[in-house]
Amino acid sequence: MARTYDPTNLAGTDATNKTWAAAWVRFLLRDIPNSNGAWPPGGVDDAEIDAHLNLTAVDYDGSTYYLPHEAAIMLLQADPERVKTWRMPGMTEEYSSIADVAAAIRTLYGGRLEALLPDGARPYRGVEW
Repeated sequence: MARTYDPTNLAGTDATNKTWAAAWVRFLLRDIPNSNGAWPPGGVDDAEIDAHLNLTAVDYDGSTYYLPHEAAIMLLQADPERVKTWRMPGMTEEYSSIADVAAAIRTLYGGRLEALLPDGARPYRGVEW
């Protein structure tokens, strides 16, 4: 199982860059190595991330735009036992359901990430969660 992560790939705002999007999926899933380089148990394979990025991508005006937050949510929904808590710097939250985790990801990151897409490529524009 191949698992790669380079936090420098989080930089930038090119939603057509799959490497950027894959780094964001790992970050949102908290499937990243700790300071000693150890990966958390039960992680996601790079190929699984790639497949889910393809499933949630939006093709618009000749370009493919990736929605890493939606790919991360889809992966969580496929294995709801994976997440019992979600940690961000300075904050830890306990969730009773994957729907709660999904809502937190969409609230904290969805709008910002989708704002990187052209208006016509935003599939969730006007949808309330």
